[in-house]
Amino acid sequence: MKECIHGDVFYNGIDDEVVCLRLPFSLLQQQEDMTALVKIILALACNNLMCVQRDNIQTAIEGVQRNYSPDLKNLICYLLQNTNRVRSVNDVMPMIGARFFTQLDTVTLGSDVLEYELAKEIENGRLF
Repeated sequence: MKECIHGDVFYNGIDDEVVCLRLPFSLLQQQEDMTALVKIILALACNNLMCVQRDNIQTAIEGVQRNYSPDLKNLICYLLQNTNRVRSVNDVMPMIGARFFTQLDTVTLGSDVLEYELAKEIENGRLF
């Protein structure tokens, strides 16, 4: 039996069930966040919350493979891997970085256009 300490609380458990001995509590939470992220991505891609259940994941991945880019499928498969390696946002960003910055640039450009048009309307006295 080993113990995991979190604050003033002690958790006792069987060795193979106590993951927190190998990972600090914040890293354990980060892994849970990565699992939640892949579930959100799958649910949005499939437009169905049922696809994140263990029995439906393979079918959901096949649907993603048919309808989306290989990059999205690779991201989902990476996040679903059951490895002992700690996954982090730093690992995910190279997979989505180019698309992320393209989208960010598009949104910023759209915002600039709206701001310019609004400034013209204010200058012409059509607002206020």
